[in-house]
Amino acid sequence: MFELDHDLAQDIVDRAMAILPYNVNVMDSQGLILGSGEPERINTRHEGAQLVLANGRVVEIDEQTAKCLKGVQPGINLPLLL
Repeated sequence: MFELDHDLAQDIVDRAMAILPYNVNVMDSQGLILGSGEPERINTRHEGAQLVLANGRVVEIDEQTAKCLKGVQPGINLPLLL
């Protein structure tokens, strides 16, 4: 499996955020944030990403669910397959 590094993850984030009106995060295969539009979140765990990894599907997180998960804000989480 190909593993992203911080530079490539941040490049993906920067390009996506140039066309999307939302924050974007890119996580590794362990749910660690590698790139983000919110730099203070880099190198923190994202439990929403861990749900995506465990289930292999898109996970939508609302405000109520975000309160119950560590490192998570409301939004849509989806797998990035390389």
